[in-house]
Parts: sequence; C-alpha cells; structure tokens
Amino acid sequence: MSKDMKYKGMRKFDIQHFADGGEGSDGGSDEKQFTQKDMNDLAARVRGEEKRKHGVTEQALKDGYEDDITKLNDALNTEKQKVADYDTIKQQLEEANGKITAYTSEQESAELASKLKELGVKGDRVEAFSKLIGEDKSDEALTKVLDDFPEFKATTTPKWSPDGNPNSGAAGNDKPLTMREALEQKMNNNE
Repeated sequence: MSKDMKYKGMRKFDIQHFADGGEGSDGGSDEKQFTQKDMNDLAARVRGEEKRKHGVTEQALKDGYEDDITKLNDALNTEKQKVADYDTIKQQLEEANGKITAYTSEQESAELASKLKELGVKGDRVEAFSKLIGEDKSDEALTKVLDDFPEFKATTTPKWSPDGNPNSGAAGNDKPLTMREALEQKMNNNE
C-alpha cells in the first residue's frame, strides 16, 4: 500500500494548528458546559455556605465574648463588695480607735485631776491648771508649777480678784488689779 492510499479518505490533522489557538472543532469533549445562571447559582451556594460557616464562628465568638464579659463583671462586683467591706471595717476600726483614745484621754484627765486635788489645787481650777502643765506630769513637775502659780492652791488667798484686791488693806481702794498688775505682782514675788 502506498502512502497515499493509506490516508485516502482521511484528512490531514495538524495538531500544532490547535495548540496555537487556531480554529478547530470541539473534537467531541465530554466536559459539562455551564451557563451563566449555573455559575451564579454555584457562586451563591458557595457564598451562602461561607456565610453560614462565618455566622456560626461569629456567633460562637460573640457567645464566648459575652460569657467573658459576664465573668469579668461578676469578678468586678465581687471586688467592689470586698472594697466596700474593707471600707466598712476600716471605718469601724477608726471609730473604735477614736473611742479608745477618748476613753484613754478621759482616764488620764481623771487621774491628773485626782493627783492635782491631792497636791492642793482648787477643784474648780483643775482644768485651767492642767492647761499650764507640759508633757511632764510627775509629782515634782506639778509641785513646781503649783509653786509658780500659787493662786491655784486651795489654801492661798488670791492676790487679785474681780471683786477687788483682798490684800490691799486700804478701805477705799476697791479697784481690782488688772492682768498686767497681777503678773507684775507675781514676778515681784518670785524674785
């Protein structure tokens, strides 16, 4: 058989022609052909599936976030309650310390008043005399202050009074000593 005979009735097929994008027929492809509607439906279905997955993930995150916020708010409220309890206890402690301080002060004042009365300070002058003394409340210090201010002694006669000078000796001289005169008189007596 000749070479021409062999291909008689057949056409010559140029593969390169189709590879370069030339014209040619389908060649009987079995691939399914999609229309634009099919592609749109497929894209919508894929988008819907992605949206559903995203929605589930988003809802899970949102629920977790809300749970975390609830837990944090509960913890915050617990801490606020602890602070309020602490403030209440602190206030009660301050009140108790104030009462203890007041009681201690009253007790010290009563002891000092008793000691001053034993030393001979007039009962109605104890408070005024206690203001004259310093931090040292020993018997020696109290006796020294009482010697410096004899008008506080229950047995001494005051050198001045609002009713006049009882030691003046002059019958017509009822004019009371002024504070300055009384202090000068005291200074002269101490020298």
